Amino acid sequence: MKKIIFVFALMLAVLNANAQNGFNYREWAFGFEGGVTRPYADLTKKTFGYCASASVYYNYSPYLPVGLELQIGRLSGGGIPRDIDIHTRQFENSYKALTVHADLQMGEVINYADSWLMDRLKGFYIGGGAGFIFNKM
Repeated sequence: MKKIIFVFALMLAVLNANAQNGFNYREWAFGFEGGVTRPYADLTKKTFGYCASASVYYNYSPYLPVGLELQIGRLSGGGIPRDIDIHTRQFENSYKALTVHADLQMGEVINYADSWLMDRLKGFYIGGGAGFIFNKM
């Protein structure tokens, strides 16, 4: 499995991509993600769960994106029989999270047109956000 991951990572490393091509950007961006969760707990049995999220980004300018993301998922582990957990501990957590995030990149506040250095620094950014998580244990 490690060899497969290494080969896949090596193939990705040799690809040349240009994600920021001047001012060619879209005003709105949408994303959907999914995956597998595994709790990091002190229980011997850890059950794989699921996670999914949807996000929407509004690009006010090429250097000022604002995003909203909704996540859902499930974590669980442990068990009632003593052969699974000596103390018969178990848990199941279904969660939902809502976050909002914004980045302010230097390209929004500096003039980088005639400076080699400023052109290299235009991608540096400061970001912030807030979120809520709702658990059902």
